[in-house]
Amino acid sequence: GHHAASTRCFDLSLHPHSFSQIKDKMAPLFTITTMLICSSAAALTAEHGRALADTFLDAMTETLATGSMEKMAKAHFASEIAWDWSGPQTGSGKPADLVAEFGATWGSMVSAFQASTNGKYVIVDTVAKAIQVTFPLVINIDGRGKVPTCLVDNQPISFTFHVDDKSKITKWDGMWDPNEPSMVSCIQALQKEL
Repeated sequence: GHHAASTRCFDLSLHPHSFSQIKDKMAPLFTITTMLICSSAAALTAEHGRALADTFLDAMTETLATGSMEKMAKAHFASEIAWDWSGPQTGSGKPADLVAEFGATWGSMVSAFQASTNGKYVIVDTVAKAIQVTFPLVINIDGRGKVPTCLVDNQPISFTFHVDDKSKITKWDGMWDPNEPSMVSCIQALQKEL
């Protein structure tokens, strides 16, 4: 059969007797319509995905508190990672590439990342191994202390983390409004001082 030791398969065959209202001449179409949904033993579960969302957001809080993404990269990035963030800010490469780019951009501007658990929603696509988390966020764009505190309340924002079988991030999508007034104002204030 189509059952393997490390695979769970659900046979969703459509049988003609399930469709008594359909004329007999249509029955052959349904007997050949079979769908198998299979998930491997290493599949992402909804529960694990929700836990990873919390872990990744906590890592971002630490990243911006310390000013370096290196620890997050070592713990949570696959050997190759792609990113596609609002701005636009896109790229792909080794974890060190994102660490360097982040350090030169958001890491140099933001000293605090506070994701709220109130209003946080997590969607886990267990087939695509993707975790989307939408949440209220407040960041402090102060040039890491170079200018006075400037809080941005660009809410909500969304991250989607695509993970591999080891729960390492292979692609990171981020969406927010780059033209949100508090963000624009804080970035302009920082640019004037630098």
